[in-house]
Amino acid sequence: MFDAVAVVLSEDQAGVLARDGSAIDFVRDAFGHLKALALDAGGMQLFEAAGLNPDDGVFEAGDTGKFIAAAKTRRWDREKHVRTLA
Repeated sequence: MFDAVAVVLSEDQAGVLARDGSAIDFVRDAFGHLKALALDAGGMQLFEAAGLNPDDGVFEAGDTGKFIAAAKTRRWDREKHVRTLA
């Protein structure tokens, strides 16, 4: 269980993980579960490989203050974009 996810990867390793379905699923699941995400350049490469677009819950890895504040909440505004609401 976790409240937020930071994806910090070398660009070489991001290239490897961008071809790994489990890594892509992990990022998609975190995004789909409305978690805040912090991404460095390698993390953004994996995020984009997952077919995702950043929103206001996706932060630069170096923006720790905003990321930590966002980690205390869910990104409810994202929900309408990741699932069909009845």
